[in-house]
Amino acid sequence: MDGNEFLQAIVDSPTRHGIIVTDLDGNIALWNRGAERIFQYDSAEIVGTNMRVLFPPDDLARDIPQKEMSRALRGGCAGDFRWHVRKDGSLIWADGMLYPVHTRDGTQLGYLKILRDATEEKRSGDATSRLALEDGLTGLANRTEFNNTFVHMRASAERHGQPLLLMLLDLDHFKHVNDNLGHAFGDALLQQAAHRMRAVVRDSDFIARLGGDEFAVLMPDTTHTEDGGMVAEKLVETLSRPFLIDQHEIHVGVSIGISVFPQDASELKELFAKADVALYRAKDEGRGAYRFYTAGMDARAHLRSLEYAQLRSAIKHRAFSMRYQPRIDATTGKPVAIEALLRCSDPFFRDYSITEVIALATETGRMRRLGLWAFIEALRHVRLWQQRGWPELRLSNNFSRVEYTDWRFAERVSNLLAKVNMEPSQLEIDIPESQLTGGFDASQLLALHERGVAIVIDDLGSGGLSLQHLFELPISSVKLDLRYLPDLPTDPRSRAIATAIIELGHNLGIRVIAERVESATQAAFFLPQCDSIQGHHVARPMTADEMGIWLRQHAPTPTRRTAAPLRVQAASRGGPSATLARKRNPDRPAHPSTRDPRLSRRNAPASATLPASKPDGDDMDAISLLKDDHKKVKALLTELTDTTNRAQKGRAELLAKIATEIEVHTTIEEEIFYPAFKQAGKKGDDAEMFFEAKEEHRAAGGLVLPDLLRTDVSSDQFGGRAKVLKELIEHHADEEEKEMFPRARELLDKDTLADLGQRMQARKQELMQALSR
Repeated sequence: MDGNEFLQAIVDSPTRHGIIVTDLDGNIALWNRGAERIFQYDSAEIVGTNMRVLFPPDDLARDIPQKEMSRALRGGCAGDFRWHVRKDGSLIWADGMLYPVHTRDGTQLGYLKILRDATEEKRSGDATSRLALEDGLTGLANRTEFNNTFVHMRASAERHGQPLLLMLLDLDHFKHVNDNLGHAFGDALLQQAAHRMRAVVRDSDFIARLGGDEFAVLMPDTTHTEDGGMVAEKLVETLSRPFLIDQHEIHVGVSIGISVFPQDASELKELFAKADVALYRAKDEGRGAYRFYTAGMDARAHLRSLEYAQLRSAIKHRAFSMRYQPRIDATTGKPVAIEALLRCSDPFFRDYSITEVIALATETGRMRRLGLWAFIEALRHVRLWQQRGWPELRLSNNFSRVEYTDWRFAERVSNLLAKVNMEPSQLEIDIPESQLTGGFDASQLLALHERGVAIVIDDLGSGGLSLQHLFELPISSVKLDLRYLPDLPTDPRSRAIATAIIELGHNLGIRVIAERVESATQAAFFLPQCDSIQGHHVARPMTADEMGIWLRQHAPTPTRRTAAPLRVQAASRGGPSATLARKRNPDRPAHPSTRDPRLSRRNAPASATLPASKPDGDDMDAISLLKDDHKKVKALLTELTDTTNRAQKGRAELLAKIATEIEVHTTIEEEIFYPAFKQAGKKGDDAEMFFEAKEEHRAAGGLVLPDLLRTDVSSDQFGGRAKVLKELIEHHADEEEKEMFPRARELLDKDTLADLGQRMQARKQELMQALSR
């Protein structure tokens, strides 16, 4: 065997590695069997061909073969870790090195490449990397890959002096799909939406799913920002078309906010913030649109932040009140229903309509709490008026969409009605027609209707009611809003429309209510046609006290009032109710218990309830003292709670136990709510549920005087609570933390709560004696 044959045998032996020798220009001079196996070329057909044939077009366009040889000459070798092309056009990932070949005297003869096929390893590694950088549901990039790509695109934009656009996309009403059809439908919708987005954006654009229904697009190489508007418009159009998922036609849409690098911001975090501001402007203005960020939007965003903060404060401090507006029967003129209207007294919202305040509460997730409070207030007052002579009076209560689509809505409403002993048929749920746009889950409304609650469409004429709703919703009544019928009754078109709607409603078995009736001529037009009317012509919205007086003034016949429990907050003897009674019958004493000894507590049967008489001056003094002592107890407990909270950062278990003892067991008011709190506590629910439990329990009557008299406020109770709190600190706090409780220990050791308990017990005895005189 000569030297050349021996050399060829050596080269051919390592069949797992390809060994390729080229001349100075890259033309292949030697090709071993390993190279034949890897690239599928025989030695006879490849020798003499330039090595460029092994590189993919992208690498050839960037002149990678020549650059690789230049690096090998400079450094003595060059890594060859890249994709190469087989004879059949398929790709392999090469793992190898390129060496320059020199004679002993240093003359370069060519190049030697040694490589192996590492395709499987590459693909396996790429799959792992892809999992880390790809959204598993849609196949789009995830937030990490998006952040990495922004760095490269920003550098390119800076080099070429071009803008880089950031789009934030948020699917409209996506939560409704998840809540009503399930997460499987939501996932399928996201996949279809991602597919549509890919088809719309340019090849150079980068799209990612950031999480949930939020997507982002980076648009490089834009000479004008208007290019982003064109793409955004296409995205809005394609995502507004219905999606078909498992035979369900689903409508969502998209809102888009756009910010521009570098004119709006230079860092990604700031660009996101600007795009987010623009996105919410698009949502505020009706959704299904796109908006570019402008400097003026920051002022609006700052205002919105102030609005959110002030709303939290208003709800916390109960800067809300209720107004009540009666509705009269068109035939008898008798009041048949009272509509409860929420009002906000916070000075910040002086120029805001209540609709705008409710929209803010809905955006911030506080509407359920606010709506619950408003409903309970309305229930208590309407039930009181029913007991005082209007047993058939109905409550007409407004609910927002976020309330009546909650899965607990029907059960909660039913429980509250039962607690105040009101029949379901005496409640009307008012749903604004504007809230009927789009699909929504009506199961809670249907459940209440089956129990006897009436469903009323409010503000008819504002848009949203369709024939489908007439078939699917058990509508009992509609309120025809005169705002949408101008110049009634003089305008013939308005008269014709009103008459047609009334006839349609009656033909469908639906009662028609004319609301916002302002004048006698309007009343004369509607009274013969409608079932009832409501508006300033009948009465303006009133406070609860004013509403009570109005009802007494409009009683069709004298009725015997049912005694109502006297509240701690009852007015003094000179209040409006007593004054009105004396005006109607000046000879009638203001207090029946002083006129007829048979009505006094001393002569009443043992089973008789406490009469609803108002206390005299001495009684009020006793009540005032009792309330003052009660406030002092609560103040001390608040101080104890604050001290404990400051000392116990990081000790959640101890805080929870102390808070439970203070809030659930100690004060008189919480003692009345104990069953509801205990039930919520066993469920492990959050603070929101505790609040709701308290509010629901309060609907049964709140802190009324008989409850106060029946409540045990002896010194044993407060002394026992002090002992429990002290033991909690002793057993659950370490030595360092015990040193942080000086004020708490002082309060407990002095038995201040027990002393106040004794004083309150004495006040109670004085009050009971005063009321029995």
